[in-house]
Amino acid sequence: MTSRDIPLPLGKVDWLFPALADRTEHDRVRQLLQSADETLFLVGQQLGARSDAQLWGVPLNRFRYQRLGPEPEFPVTILAGEGGSNQIWVDVLCAPAGSMPYHRPGPPWQVHTTISLSCDSDPIGCGGHQVDAHTSTPIETPLNAATEVHAATEWLLQRLANESEGSLRKHDPNRGHPPAPRRRD
Repeated sequence: MTSRDIPLPLGKVDWLFPALADRTEHDRVRQLLQSADETLFLVGQQLGARSDAQLWGVPLNRFRYQRLGPEPEFPVTILAGEGGSNQIWVDVLCAPAGSMPYHRPGPPWQVHTTISLSCDSDPIGCGGHQVDAHTSTPIETPLNAATEVHAATEWLLQRLANESEGSLRKHDPNRGHPPAPRRRD
């Protein structure tokens, strides 16, 4: 399976929601996703991220369409936003309901939102610790899915407003775990 990342402003709402035909609903969905993109950017700024932050050439603290499947059809598209700064990381994903790999487009869709911390005891061998998360129930309409994406970013903004690495670390069930054994070759 191949994939291609396209920043939200350069993509098409129809990729994520192929059956979206009503022009008014299409415009409302696009507005909600653009607003969510701006809110995710604010979350990054609140956490101290640089406005041009990138990871492997992908802009952080912004949404992007990720087109999945064989080219040129790309039968499935997800919407992903990742960001944060230093020790605190956030993710928002709108994808077909279920788990990866995604082989068919929605409906239904689900929105997954997570807050994670970098590992405090084994930063090389451990990918980080999830400290808070929310997954929506399956969503049947594009408008409701876009509304849930927007709500997810607003939740992150409010949830992290008065948090620091230290205050979040208190909620980290894996804080201070022993380092993973190292291989000896």
